Amino acid sequence: MGERASTQLNGNAKKSFWGKVWKVGFEILNITKKTLFWIVLSYLIPIINIVIILGVKKGQGVYWLGIVNIILATNACFIIGAMNYIYNSLKDRETANFLAFIGLAICIAAFGISTFEIEMKISGGIPQIFYNTSAILSFIICLILAYVSQKEEIVKKNYIQSIIQKGKSADQTEINGQNFKL
Repeated sequence: MGERASTQLNGNAKKSFWGKVWKVGFEILNITKKTLFWIVLSYLIPIINIVIILGVKKGQGVYWLGIVNIILATNACFIIGAMNYIYNSLKDRETANFLAFIGLAICIAAFGISTFEIEMKISGGIPQIFYNTSAILSFIICLILAYVSQKEEIVKKNYIQSIIQKGKSADQTEINGQNFKL
């Protein structure tokens, strides 16, 4: 009897472990799905602008600095939106804000310099790799901030669901020191 109970407990522990793994995996997929949705939605207008630029300039030399400039401006706007959300919703936001400020500084510096070069018609002032790297780094920061904000939203939703479940299972409550049966 003791051996059978031990086997049953191990089976339940395995089910519990795989249940937790499944839940975490599902949550990661859900967060990723929501993050990608917001990224695509946020970058839809810049993508359309880039396609238009490429279509108009077909057969001509494409001015990549202008395209990277659009991406940098979009990254800056996305980071500012994420900063606002994170500032208003996260309790522990120092790391997220630091990352957002770094991303914003990269965007502002590269965007400002590239706009100056575009307006002054300076060709080859700063190597294109600087702008490309700035755009890629700031986009990676956008992805991280989007993921963090979506994760926080799901954590809050799960917390609210747990409170609701706890309330549904309660058979009594306390108000002003008095217990009441439900």
